[in-house]
Amino acid sequence: MIGKKVLLGRYPGSENRTNELISWIVLDQEGSEVLLLSEKCIDAIPYNDRMLAITWEECTLRKKLNEEVIKEMFTEREQSALVEAEKQNPDNDLFHAKGGEPSNGGKATSDKLFILSPEELEKYFDTPDKRMAAATGYAKRKGIQTDADGNAAYWLRAPGMRENCAVYVTPDGVIQNTGYHVNTGDFGVRIALWVDSEVCELKICSGEDAEVESRETHGKAEENPGKVAAKGSRKKWIIFGIIGLAVIAICLVLVCGMCFNCISPIWGNTKSVHYWKKATFIGKDDNDYLFRIDMTDNEIANYIIKFSDGDAWPEETSDKLVEGAQYQIEFEITFTNEIQDGSYADSMISVE
Repeated sequence: MIGKKVLLGRYPGSENRTNELISWIVLDQEGSEVLLLSEKCIDAIPYNDRMLAITWEECTLRKKLNEEVIKEMFTEREQSALVEAEKQNPDNDLFHAKGGEPSNGGKATSDKLFILSPEELEKYFDTPDKRMAAATGYAKRKGIQTDADGNAAYWLRAPGMRENCAVYVTPDGVIQNTGYHVNTGDFGVRIALWVDSEVCELKICSGEDAEVESRETHGKAEENPGKVAAKGSRKKWIIFGIIGLAVIAICLVLVCGMCFNCISPIWGNTKSVHYWKKATFIGKDDNDYLFRIDMTDNEIANYIIKFSDGDAWPEETSDKLVEGAQYQIEFEITFTNEIQDGSYADSMISVE
């Protein structure tokens, strides 16, 4: 069964929150118990609600998965088939926190729902292309960011280079052991679990099985077809009404946009955007490291971003930078008023 896709449980999958069957990849098997990983990023949830030093044992993501999501995702019978899995949470020895000590991974935990550690992900997916994961429509509605191919970043169960950061996987499948701020809300979650297949039969996934099917109608006979038809009619008119309001809103935005240059000094148009970009290292200026980034998606070409020495990466990283070479850069831009006025914060770099 290892490597196959199976169906178990339901969760909002589309942007309109329709509950859909969940597709899981079978990663491992021990007797009748199998380890499953959700095929897609099924939700966008911060590792922790607040920006602070945190371990997997204490983070809000762990609590949410095992107290809220588990009840929404599985029936009582399905929950009874889930197996408590004890997990070790090692320190981050690759990138030491300030002071030279490894970031603390915390105590061992025992959960029915969890996320994989970097070591577990590498064990089951040995190349970046196998680690890439698309996001569901519901996760996109929740604010998850995807690349041009629809793949998203998702959390792993480990601390980053600082204990207020957690390790994650980029949309192109690269494990970023430097981590990113735990309160980031645009990273996805791929849930992992052990289930006893003798208690709850797992159905091998096929195209027909994955069709959208709401929890409310699943397994129930249509006792009153006329009533169901009336409900569908009301739903249709509601949709038409929403579309009409959306058209009006777009017209208002277009009209207001003509006056935006007059309004912006008072109103202030500020937004933060999170990026993963390849950048060319062009040299060092005093204590700053300069990179050229192609930002054509924001109508900015050959944009220059600078990092302060030791602020965005461990000191040993500086020695690995080669002029003219490309590196994967992670950074956040805060745009104010005009898009050209960008300031940079919370930047990190991956040097292989």
